[in-house]
Amino acid sequence: MAAFVPVTAAAAACAWTPAASAVCAKRAATAPASAAARRPARRVRAGRVAVTAAAVKPVDVTADTFDAEVMESDVPVLVDMYAEWCGPCKLVAPLMDLIATNLAGKLKVVKIDTEQYPTFVKKYKVHGLPTFMVVKNGEVLNIQEGAMGKAKLYEYVHTHLPELK
Repeated sequence: MAAFVPVTAAAAACAWTPAASAVCAKRAATAPASAAARRPARRVRAGRVAVTAAAVKPVDVTADTFDAEVMESDVPVLVDMYAEWCGPCKLVAPLMDLIATNLAGKLKVVKIDTEQYPTFVKKYKVHGLPTFMVVKNGEVLNIQEGAMGKAKLYEYVHTHLPELK
């Protein structure tokens, strides 16, 4: 009777018989790459955003670094004012990672925790979270309150920064 030979690479560590073990090892070595290995660097499906480690992340800004990172920036800046307890802020966070990655070099994305730095809430008259602000050449172009989906967020950025289209 012939030995059972598994067909999946997951069973490559099988050791029913020496012959089966050799066949398993050979199949595992020549198996095509898994679906995870063939995925592109970033992938969006069903509203979920998965961003790899190579992605650009938004910069966390403090009261001390705000002027250097935002007002004196060479590129336009999208500011995300958020709080850790804010549910809509958590929903928008992956989109901020995505926009930071897709527009890297053209747009800087920064985040400000309004709980740690309440002076920004007063200075920019923030009444709701998340609040987005577009800054170019040290000038605040627009402030928008409320969570946005991916399409609306891109539309918001392109409306105020048409050169990024």
